[in-house]
This record gives sequence, C-alpha cells and structure tokens, in this order.
Amino acid sequence: MKPEALLSQLPHLDALEENVANALHLLHPHNISFPVFPDQIQFSVPSTYDCRCGDISSFRLFLPLNYKARWASSKLPPTWKADELSRVKSLFFILKVLTRLGAAPTLLDLSTQEVLTTSLTDHNYVFLHHEDYCLGIAPIIPELAHRIAYNLVSRGKAEESLKALESFFNGPMLLPEPGTSPHTIYENFACLRSRIIHEKYSSSSSSSSTYLDPDLEAKLLLDSPVTFTRLFCCRAEIATTLEEPDLEQWWLTAMNLHDEFPPSEEYTRLDTICATDMYGVRRRARQR
Repeated sequence: MKPEALLSQLPHLDALEENVANALHLLHPHNISFPVFPDQIQFSVPSTYDCRCGDISSFRLFLPLNYKARWASSKLPPTWKADELSRVKSLFFILKVLTRLGAAPTLLDLSTQEVLTTSLTDHNYVFLHHEDYCLGIAPIIPELAHRIAYNLVSRGKAEESLKALESFFNGPMLLPEPGTSPHTIYENFACLRSRIIHEKYSSSSSSSSTYLDPDLEAKLLLDSPVTFTRLFCCRAEIATTLEEPDLEQWWLTAMNLHDEFPPSEEYTRLDTICATDMYGVRRRARQR
C-alpha cells in the first residue's frame, strides 16, 4: 500500500511515523545509517482490515533494501542520527498536511506552503506525486503555484496544470499581444495578482471574509519576474500538450520573458526549452 492510500487516515499516519522512528532508534545504536525517503517506505495491511474500526495494530511497516544505508563513518556529519529522524518527521508532516486538502479551498500558513514548495522541488519526493492533492490550496504563494503547475504539466496533466494557473490568476491567463515588452507583460500580471489579493484576502478590503497572517498576505503577491516567467512557461507547455493553435506565440512570448528575466538558480526543463529554443519556435519564426 502506498502512503497516499492512507491520506484520509491521520491516526494511521501518526502510528506509522512512530514505527519508522522506532526502526531508526533500533538501527542507530548499532551505528547503522538508514536515511529514509518516500520511495523506501512500504506499508501492508491485511485484506480483512476494516478502516472503520480504527484498529491499526494489524498494519505492518516494511523498510525494503536501502542502497543508501551504510555503516556510519566520519564522513557523516555529527548530527546524522538527528538528521535522519528529522527527515522522517518532515516526510510525515507533508503527508499529514495532505490529509487536510481537498476540492474545497484550504488555507495553509506560510511556513507550511514553503515546506510543500521545497518538497515538490525535491526529487526524493517525486514518488508521492503530491501536487495532485494541492489544487485546493487557496490563497497560494506564487512559488508553490509554480511547482504545482510545473509538476503537473511535466507529467502530462495539462488540464490540471491549467486549473492551477487559472486558480492563481482567478481566471484564464490571456496571451499578450505580440510585441508587448516583457516588463509590461510582467507588470500587467503582477497588478492583476495584486488586485485579486486585495479584493479577496486583504485585511483592508471590505469584501474580504478571510483573515490572513500579514506575513502570508505579503508573500501572496507576484513580486518576482522570474517566478512569473516560470508560470508563463508552464502555460506555454500546456498549450503544446493541448495542441492549442496559438502555442507558438505562447512560446515566443515565454522566451522573450526568459531572455529578460533569466533565473539565477538551477534551470528547470522549461527554462532549458526557453533558453535553447528546444522546440524550434524562434527558428521557424525567423524563416517565415
């Protein structure tokens, strides 16, 4: 049974977290390092199990062959035992957060959204596919919205990715007119996002019915042109996947934005497509 099959059973997750931690407590005194990642945890439950009875004693935890397990040596940091236990806590924290999510809008605090953003970026958590559960987060910080949209479209789930973008912008992303400068495009979308936040969530708005922590409210704004460019690149990839008639204009605009606002950190696959004209959109445009 995969962990996501237990998302509706919070008490089970608490018990399974305790079991994983206890397993590490058995290994650590023998100087065995056993770093645990999502794809290294397997759960089993008998076919006769009835989730309504709440008895979790029949659950069994399996830690299969772990190629990262080893005898601890001086190469490991002095905190390796605490680090491995902290990783388990972080993994189950994410799973427990996912139990709170659904189709209805769900408010998460800033620190939780930042943890989810990091986990969606970490290849060790790809196994969870937990972006599937995150479409109901609202309001949402731009970085998390990007990772959800990016992960979904990268898995071929273009329509779900489009929903994530349209939820973030409170409606369809409209393709700018050809020739519009990257700065103008970014400013227009940033103003749109600011207006949405003010009208729906700002504490100073008379129409807002949701109180937000000031730190979260400040982080909801689209104040990074790089993050906006990445959101726009997701929209261009969606156009490609859905074979939209104006897909080349989406990419031409995305590449212009990428030229103006290149990321300073590690490139994503869509960053590379823009930087190298991998789809040949600019080349074909020049040949016309």
